[in-house]
Amino acid sequence: MRIYERYIYAELLRAWVVVNLVLLGLFGFFELAGQLDDVGKGRYTIAKALGFTVEQLPQHLAELTPFAALLTVVIALGLMASRHELVILRGVGLSPVRIAGCVLKAGVALLILVLAVQSFVAPPLMQHAQRMRTAAVAGDSVAGDASYWLRTRDGVVHIARLENGHQPVDIEILEFGPEQTLTRYVRAEKADIQPSGVWKLGGVTVKHPADLNNAGARRAELDWTPSLYDRQLALLDRAPASLAPLSLYRYVAYLDAHNQDAQRYRVALWQKLALPLTTFAMLLLAMPLVLFNPRGANLGLRVALATGIGLGAFALLQAIGNLAFVFGLPAPLCMLTPGLALCGIALLWLRRVG
Repeated sequence: MRIYERYIYAELLRAWVVVNLVLLGLFGFFELAGQLDDVGKGRYTIAKALGFTVEQLPQHLAELTPFAALLTVVIALGLMASRHELVILRGVGLSPVRIAGCVLKAGVALLILVLAVQSFVAPPLMQHAQRMRTAAVAGDSVAGDASYWLRTRDGVVHIARLENGHQPVDIEILEFGPEQTLTRYVRAEKADIQPSGVWKLGGVTVKHPADLNNAGARRAELDWTPSLYDRQLALLDRAPASLAPLSLYRYVAYLDAHNQDAQRYRVALWQKLALPLTTFAMLLLAMPLVLFNPRGANLGLRVALATGIGLGAFALLQAIGNLAFVFGLPAPLCMLTPGLALCGIALLWLRRVG
């Protein structure tokens, strides 16, 4: 690695850390402000609200990557320009293309990091935060670290885990009569939750008090309508953003195979898949702001322009995602088009100023 490359990477890293500290601090503040409305409900305390906010930060880090990448490049190279370092690099024969190449290499490393965060770090933290918040607001422990115990109006349900984030697996249902005596025990391998609220249990074993010691009756399927409370249903309804891309893909395929509406999860999946393209577009947009005017010293104007572009792009992507969900528009087309359009605009801008 050449000396100038190490220097550029160091400047980009410093700027990236500062930008993310500011952005995560801002978004974390708004997140905490929203959680304070529920403080005092059940066992939901300020400490739990702070914990919930902290566990949301990795997801915010991933979502803000395009915006942060744009600001990082503009600030890092803008500071180098204000110190006349870009002029020196140009003077020794370093072309804007080679400087841009260093930036894009750093962008690839950033995308690998963000992919790891949104696949392995953010999902478990978000899911843990949601379980903790729901249990605390409800006022009792309805979820453990890996399983769920739910008290229904006529019994108890134990769910070992949620496959792909939503499908209950390894379920035990204990139903009690008026005198709190066990009337039926049901064990199922999995459950398909229908839009009507009915659970289609698969791989079912049904036992009654008289034959608890026997194998019980086996059924391929059994329809069961749980008498769950709203807070318990919220516990099982994980936000699509809390699922890793692979889990989203599997769940979308599962819903499609069972002719269920998967648009909400399909949009979330393509929002995550479009992230690298949008980030690459932001890196391209940053180049003409700094590289083709190396003597420019008005860093504030450049940062303000980059902030406006980044906020506009972020708001546009969120709006398009909502429109795709509400109107059932093709998710791949809706989520990839903004990134492709931004790449086109950046290339035209580069050609004009270059």
